[in-house]
Amino acid sequence: QLLVDAGLLVHVKDAAVRGTAQQYRPHVDRMHALLALTAIHDIMKTDCLLPTVLPVHAPFDGHQAGEDIRDHDAALGYVLTHDADALPCYADLPPAQRAPVRFTQAELSFNHGWRD
Repeated sequence: QLLVDAGLLVHVKDAAVRGTAQQYRPHVDRMHALLALTAIHDIMKTDCLLPTVLPVHAPFDGHQAGEDIRDHDAALGYVLTHDADALPCYADLPPAQRAPVRFTQAELSFNHGWRD
């Protein structure tokens, strides 16, 4: 039911489907966004990928121009905001699907519940 409520699965109302079991199909765009989020959510824990704030983007989340963003959540937020093409699985999402991914990572700093 959680996946249905989240819009990831859509109930199929097909007269050809018989019996008591309900049938579902994936909402392809939303499922793509969830898989992209899963792939990138902790990518900035790899130090060599951490971005440096460009002067045109400063200040960003308390970071000044030329400063490395060491917090992995803020670093991912910076990349999603200013260099989406660096993450093709995110860049290829339709704008309506990029927005919730960016919100959960760049604004909400969503964590799946595990500790760093």
